[in-house]
Amino acid sequence: MYSLDRYKSTIGFVDLLFNILVGFVFLFLVAFLMINPVAKNAEVVKKAEFLVTMTWHKDSLHDIDLWVMDPQGNKTGFANKQSGLLHLERDDLGVANDVFTFDGSTIMINNNEETITVRGIMPGDYYVSVFWYSKQRDIEGEQNGVPVTVKVVKINPYKEVYTQMKVLQQEGSTENYYRFTVYSDGGVGNLQSSDVSAVGSIPKFDYRNN
Repeated sequence: MYSLDRYKSTIGFVDLLFNILVGFVFLFLVAFLMINPVAKNAEVVKKAEFLVTMTWHKDSLHDIDLWVMDPQGNKTGFANKQSGLLHLERDDLGVANDVFTFDGSTIMINNNEETITVRGIMPGDYYVSVFWYSKQRDIEGEQNGVPVTVKVVKINPYKEVYTQMKVLQQEGSTENYYRFTVYSDGGVGNLQSSDVSAVGSIPKFDYRNN
């Protein structure tokens, strides 16, 4: 007796396998496109050699600005977000940009922090200053000034260069923090008090007050 199996078609089964393969390829491409931006962001972070971070009380309403000057005199802060190897990652406006609207609801994220990255090794002295740009209502503990902390960190290899806190007394005032020296081999040291301001030109009319 002859079997009829030899006359059955396998085209449907082959089509099913082909469609499954196409589906897997599509899912792989989607996953790759979603992962790729993260890899690019990680690449940017790796380029930073130093992080200069300024923080003040998370509930403070005041607008405080971080400024850094490199050995060539380039000054970076909110009015000049990138100069030479210096880059301001985020301009924190105090309470002004802590409020977000999502799905019809208002959300406040209390976090007052600014960071300037140094994306390379440029030997010489670096200067750090903090400028009180705009005064708002004082919160508890700010009646005698606003405590502001600056932290400088070397990334590769990791080393905390210094952490220093100073108190800003009034709107428009500047406090100069320690200067530090970067050597040609990437080393860092020679901390000294400084009377040199890293604050650049402050525009009289600024978008943040509009």
